[in-house]
Amino acid sequence: MHIKQVIVDGFKSYANRVVIDGWDPQFNAITGLNGSGKSNILDSICFVLGISQLKQVRANNLQELVYKQGQSRVTKATVTIIFSNSDKKRSPPGYEKYDEITVSRQVVIGGRNKYMINGRTVQLNRVKNLFHSVQLNVNNPHFLIMQGRITKVINMKPPEILSMIEEAAGTRMYENRKQLAMKTIQKKQIKVEEINKILKEDITPSLDKLRKERSVYMQWTANTQEIERLERFVIAATFMEQSETSTQTADKVQELQEEREALLEDNKNAVQEKADIEKKIREFTERKTKQMEGSFKAIEKGVTELSKDLVKHTSVWEHKKQEIESEKKSLKEAQAAAKKLDKSVKTKQAELDTATKIKGETEKKQKEVKEKVASLQGQQIGINMSDNKEEQGSLTNQLMEKQRLASQLEAELTTCQKNKDHLKTDLKKQTKSMKPQEKEYKSLRKSFEAAKTKQTKLAKKLEGLGASPEETKGLSQQIYKLNQDFTKKKEAYDALAAEMSRYDFKYSIAGSFDRKKVKGLVAKLISIPDPGTTTAVEVSAGGKLFQVVVDTESTGKALLQRAKLQRRITIIPLNKIASRSLSPEIVKEAQRLVGSENADLALSMVGYDDKLQRAMEYVFGNTIICRDSECARKITFHPKIRTRTVTLDGDVYDPRGTLTGGGTSRKASVLSQLQKLSILEHDMRETEAKLRKAKEMMLKIKEKVDSIKEMRMQLGLAAHEMKLAETKLNECPYMQLKKTMDTVAESLNACTQEYDEKSKELKE
Repeated sequence: MHIKQVIVDGFKSYANRVVIDGWDPQFNAITGLNGSGKSNILDSICFVLGISQLKQVRANNLQELVYKQGQSRVTKATVTIIFSNSDKKRSPPGYEKYDEITVSRQVVIGGRNKYMINGRTVQLNRVKNLFHSVQLNVNNPHFLIMQGRITKVINMKPPEILSMIEEAAGTRMYENRKQLAMKTIQKKQIKVEEINKILKEDITPSLDKLRKERSVYMQWTANTQEIERLERFVIAATFMEQSETSTQTADKVQELQEEREALLEDNKNAVQEKADIEKKIREFTERKTKQMEGSFKAIEKGVTELSKDLVKHTSVWEHKKQEIESEKKSLKEAQAAAKKLDKSVKTKQAELDTATKIKGETEKKQKEVKEKVASLQGQQIGINMSDNKEEQGSLTNQLMEKQRLASQLEAELTTCQKNKDHLKTDLKKQTKSMKPQEKEYKSLRKSFEAAKTKQTKLAKKLEGLGASPEETKGLSQQIYKLNQDFTKKKEAYDALAAEMSRYDFKYSIAGSFDRKKVKGLVAKLISIPDPGTTTAVEVSAGGKLFQVVVDTESTGKALLQRAKLQRRITIIPLNKIASRSLSPEIVKEAQRLVGSENADLALSMVGYDDKLQRAMEYVFGNTIICRDSECARKITFHPKIRTRTVTLDGDVYDPRGTLTGGGTSRKASVLSQLQKLSILEHDMRETEAKLRKAKEMMLKIKEKVDSIKEMRMQLGLAAHEMKLAETKLNECPYMQLKKTMDTVAESLNACTQEYDEKSKELKE
């Protein structure tokens, strides 16, 4: 295979189409003046062969290969090489039937690049494989030997020469393909391992779970059938037993009937006897009442007096009880006061001892004074012997009494003065002993005031924080209850969802797809305000209840073509569906015929989004739901109406003459189950929202509550410190001495007051 013709159009310096032919199969040389475009012909050949290093064709990008880079209305460069393929032995594999092979490459301004073989667009790899099969690799560094590279080729090392020989022999192509194949195998192996991992971790456990569920379901089905069979046997046996019991009971009923008649006769006789006895009792009661009337009044009067006495004694008893309680309280207070007085008694006892000593001394002096007074009285008696005896006696007695009182007052004044001097001395001693303890008292007083101030500040700071641990406790209990409620609702929802999973519409679609365009199953898009109409609504919709609503027909087409659907579905596109609904006149006529409360359009008995109006009219717009079969029959076969009706029990009346009905399944209807599932989901989401809100509140106040706990701990420590400081303050020696000093001061004041009173009395 050799070059037969080269056609250049818009490539580098060749603005117009140029055909270069007359190529020799063995050797060719291009000659010409400088700038005539000799090198551009070689560049065009390399361009077609798929060169990747543009520097070898003296360009930085593909746009520079276009004539004047597209600035002279030439927007593309095209080079076509026609190869002669007359030698079939050296022909590329797969091209033996062609005598000529045309290879073209085109580049357009903007970066578009295109290869063609025999007029057909192909990929770059196919062009490379074509030339590699005939030992042509333009990207081989030794494909073009420019000026100055001959010496480098001669001085090549053996590995480089081997590489050049491999390129020339064409084995390098297969080596490169081998490396690419190994990389591809590695990538595929990684993918296989990922698939095996998914199979092992996800799909195989799911399959095992489904197999177990299937075996459990099969066992449940067999058990159910066996239970039904046994129930039939039980019902038959029960029926036989009840039949035998019924025959036996008939005879007993006859006997009981006869006994009943006899008892009725006895009852009549007993009623008559009862009437006679009651009459006698009334007569006897009247007689007794007359006899007991007088004694009863006396007894009643006595009872009244006793009641008054009882009330009187009860009030006295309560008064005494209150007095006893008050006496108990006063006793406790007296005991407390007695404990306090014991301490003062001890101090007074010491004073009493000193006073006793003083009293002994005073009595001695008093005896001496009495003796002197007696001698003086004797002398006075001798002097006044001539006076009247009665007058002398009285004056003497008065004088003696005054003297005795004077001496007694003097003795008491002396005692008081001594007590006063003693108390003053004691007070001075106490005052001196208090001075060394005053410094300790001041420090304790200071620490007490500091602890009290600290406690006050902490209490105010605690009030300013606002939150409390009790609030956190209540919120924690609320979160706990909400968690339990959410778990119960989720379990109920999951159980019902698993049961209703066969009615779910699930799909997976590759690529970008807006899932909001798929509205969902009709059964899940409606709500039924009146649960009593569920069966009628379900029968009215029929199979349409499980059709899928989408926004447009293009969305439905994408679902059918691209989505992996688990079952066959019917799609309702909102923009194309032909919605037909009964006219309001027909509905009014039907309601006029049987009453508005007995018939209504099925569409009005379901709730839905206004955007789904067309789909809902298509599903429910042609059926009237009636209260009973009589109303349904009248409406269906009325000549002015003649439309399909459904009763609340699910019986269908068709104007074409067919009637559908019979026993309904004991299980709950699918629609009611789906409605229940929707309600459970709503409740679960609502509880989840409340739980989330409570947790957010908990996070917000958690830091505040922690600081409150720490503050309360500090407040408790401060209160404890204040109590300790107060205890130390009250028990310190200074306070004890102060209390003692106060007692001594009080005694001194009392003694001074008594001394003043005695002095006045003595003067008088």
